[in-house]
Amino acid sequence: MAKVYFRGFVLPRFISDLKVGPLVWREPTLGDLQLRFAVQGHIIAAECDIDGDVEDTNRITLLHIWVFHLIRGYLDAISFTSGLGLTLILNQFFGPDRMEKQLVSRFDDLAALCTFKPEELFALTERERGILKHIHDLVDSLINPMESLFLCGRAVEGFRRLMLPDPSIRKQWEFMRDNLNFSQDYLTFITNKSTGSRHGDLQPAMIGELYEVRKRAWIVANRFLEFRKRNNVGLSRTEFPVL
Repeated sequence: MAKVYFRGFVLPRFISDLKVGPLVWREPTLGDLQLRFAVQGHIIAAECDIDGDVEDTNRITLLHIWVFHLIRGYLDAISFTSGLGLTLILNQFFGPDRMEKQLVSRFDDLAALCTFKPEELFALTERERGILKHIHDLVDSLINPMESLFLCGRAVEGFRRLMLPDPSIRKQWEFMRDNLNFSQDYLTFITNKSTGSRHGDLQPAMIGELYEVRKRAWIVANRFLEFRKRNNVGLSRTEFPVL
């Protein structure tokens, strides 16, 4: 097994000295893994034993998700029992050669789906602050990918409510589909995948499903923003084909 390393920090400086591990688990894509981590001051140092290619960027991205998830779980136990909110940042990766690689939660495929510049988006949301609540959920899914189903599902339902202030949920969905050019299947894929996580279901989600839900939610959000930008006029099917 190859040994790789992660570094980061936890805020505030509440934990002075902590050592955990080995934590042993198996992930379908990554195989068998062992994790140890320590906190000194507020610095986190983690080492992980993993089988297979450690030069594969996709495997390291997935490994980072799981390592973050496991360490976050232990810190959550401390937060719950102490009543103190702790923030975990795990932003450095070292391969077996101890050469550092910066970890950045950046997804160019999602950026390519957005037709707004930051200043345009901010100007639009300044006039309607409620939009930012749902944008925040989507952005949070970049930082906490394991919560993508819940966060993206909630954001899409939030945009639905903003589009039509009608007490009928059925009419809200119809209005969204008709004006943003979505099929029912396209939207229910998002909502169906998020239902379990919103109701306490602990069944594991496939990474491919997380990414697909997040991609669709990004498209829904961008089309909603285009709808607002055009003074709530339904989008042209030529420019925005039915999905």
